[in-house]
Amino acid sequence: MIKDGFTINECDKCVHTKTVENACTIVCLYIEDMLILETNIEVIKSTKQMLSNNFDMKDICVANVVLEIKIIRTPDGISLSQSYYVDKMIEIFKEHWIKKNTNPFLSHNHLRKNTRTTTRQLEYPQIIGSLIYLMNYTRSDITYAVSKLNRYTSNPNNDHLTALL
Repeated sequence: MIKDGFTINECDKCVHTKTVENACTIVCLYIEDMLILETNIEVIKSTKQMLSNNFDMKDICVANVVLEIKIIRTPDGISLSQSYYVDKMIEIFKEHWIKKNTNPFLSHNHLRKNTRTTTRQLEYPQIIGSLIYLMNYTRSDITYAVSKLNRYTSNPNNDHLTALL
């Protein structure tokens, strides 16, 4: 990538950029997922060719889902949604009776350190981890609730689990 003129983004080492005459190409690489952003289709094609000459890769053409984030194209532009990820998460954890809620954290939930029996020691951190991923990318509105519940990951009780679900 560097030999082809790309520079590594200092904030996110998985993002590479290349600017040639007023055109900026952005390549995001995450393990086995890649996204190329550019307004010129010819530049995208040449970038794909350069990458396929150096790496085994499968071109899926237009991206619909990248890193569990759904890309929605409309005449007004592009929007991102993690509804695909949320639906998958609910399916995985459905046995825990996860409920949809418009308020991510109810103010009457006064959680305290667990001094009783630990509950769902394996599932609690899995759900928290899934929510952290969701929170970091598209759902900043759940940040307070997730960070508050994350405090009890090592030793959750039924009160913590109820608040989480």
